[in-house]
Amino acid sequence: MQIDKESLLDIVFESELSESVYNSNAIENSTLTILETEKILLNLEVARNVSIREVFEAKNLAQIFKYIKKKININNIDKDLILLLHKMLIDNIDQNIAGKFRQKGQ
Repeated sequence: MQIDKESLLDIVFESELSESVYNSNAIENSTLTILETEKILLNLEVARNVSIREVFEAKNLAQIFKYIKKKININNIDKDLILLLHKMLIDNIDQNIAGKFRQKGQ
């Protein structure tokens, strides 16, 4: 069986997704370990009580990575796309700011 380049890239993407989400969220001071992040993305139970915010931060970011991989190329990035990605990222975390630009003074 021969695997084409695109299939191989899909395998690498899926295998690296948990680590990418973990590293990105760690920059933002997430307390999740890489194993906890992987379990959350696989909808498995995590051994300790983690904040619901951190669960959504991990799940939302993984969804964005998948969306970007499928839908985005360098030629279609615009304000509306940026706001959509922000809405996806902040969904179930803070609906008041999700998908919106900050107002002056915020």
